[in-house]
Amino acid sequence: MRKYLLVLSYLLSFLFGFVLCFYLYTKMGEKQTITISPASIPIRVKGESPFVAAVEKAGAAVVNIDTTYGVSSSPLGFLFGEEPDIIPPAGKGSGVIITPDGLVLTNYHVIRNARSIKVTLIDGRSFNASVVGFDLQTDIALLRIKGKDFPYLQIGRSSDLKVGDWVIAIGNPFGLSNTATVGIVSAVRKGPFTVEGKVLATSTLIQTDAAINKGNSGGALVNLAGELVGICTAILTPPLQEGNVGIGFAIAVDAIKDLIPQLKEKGRVSHAWFGIRYRTLDNYTKNIMNIPSEVKGALVEQVFSGSPAERVGVRPGDIIVRMDDREVKTADDVIIVMLKKKVGDPLEIKIWREGKEISLNAKLGEQPPSLGD
Repeated sequence: MRKYLLVLSYLLSFLFGFVLCFYLYTKMGEKQTITISPASIPIRVKGESPFVAAVEKAGAAVVNIDTTYGVSSSPLGFLFGEEPDIIPPAGKGSGVIITPDGLVLTNYHVIRNARSIKVTLIDGRSFNASVVGFDLQTDIALLRIKGKDFPYLQIGRSSDLKVGDWVIAIGNPFGLSNTATVGIVSAVRKGPFTVEGKVLATSTLIQTDAAINKGNSGGALVNLAGELVGICTAILTPPLQEGNVGIGFAIAVDAIKDLIPQLKEKGRVSHAWFGIRYRTLDNYTKNIMNIPSEVKGALVEQVFSGSPAERVGVRPGDIIVRMDDREVKTADDVIIVMLKKKVGDPLEIKIWREGKEISLNAKLGEQPPSLGD
C-alpha cells in the first residue's frame, strides 16, 4: 500500500509539473507573439492612412506628359513597300511642377526628340510645354508651361532617407493618370547604374518596391511629408517582361536640385570633360592586343581633338588603370570619378601603354554642348 501511494505521488507530481511547464510555455509564447493589423499602421488623428495626407499634398503638382513625334516613313516610302505613318508616334510620361510659375521637372527620355509636348494637370487643364533645358547625363529635363499660381511640389532632402522609409510614387503609368503606389526605400545606390539598357550617370539612385511602370518616368517619388525626394526614372525587369517586379529606381532629388539653376540659365548642365571615349577592357581585347591578363582598366577608343586628354598625350589604345586615388577596373570607375569633378578641376591619371605605366596630370575642361545628346 505504501509503495502504491509513493508511485501515485510521483505520478501526480510529474503531471503537475507537466501542466505547469505547458502553462508557462504558452504564456511565454503569448508575450513573444506580435500581431500585425491595420490598427498597428501609423494613422492620422482622423483615422486615415498617413499616405492620404501625402498624396493630397503632392498629387496636384504631378502632371501627365503626352508627346508626339515626326512620322518615321518617307513621303515616297510606298514605292519601296513601306506603309506610311498616318498617325504620328506618341508617348506618355509624367512630370512634377516645382514652381508656381510653371516649371516642370521630368526625365529627358520622356521628351527626347518630341515634336510637341502637352502637359495635363489633375484638374483637366492642358498646356503646350516648351523645353527650357535638358541633361542627357543625368536624364533630366526642365519644361515650362505658361500661367501662374500652379500647384507645385516642395523639394525635400533625399539624403534624409533611410532604407525602410515609406515612399510614394505618383505618376501616369500606362496612361492611368495620377496613380499613387506605396512602398519602402529598398536601397540607396551610388551611380553610375546601368538599367533599361542605359547608364544613369547620376550620383545617387533610390531603389524602391513602390510599383513603377511605363509612364511613371518623370513622376514624383515623395516622402510621408509630401515632399519631392526623387524623380522616378527606370525599372529593372527580367528579359521579355515589362511590368513591375518590385525593383524601381528614382533619381535622388539631392543629385538634381543644384542642376536646376543651370538648366534655367543656360539650357544645359556644365559637366567636367576629359575628352575620351572608352569601354571596359575585356579578355578578348587583351588577347588581340597581347595585353597581360593581370592588367585591368578602361580602354581608350577615341581621343577628341582639342580635349584635355589630347593635350596631355593620351592616345587611342591606352588603358586607364588609375584616376586620382581610385583604381580603375571597369568603365564605371571612370564615370564615378568624373561625377565628382567640376570644370577646371585637376585630374591625375595613370595609363598602361606598351608594358609601361605612365602618369599624367590634366586640367578638366567643359563638355561641349554638341556632346550633350
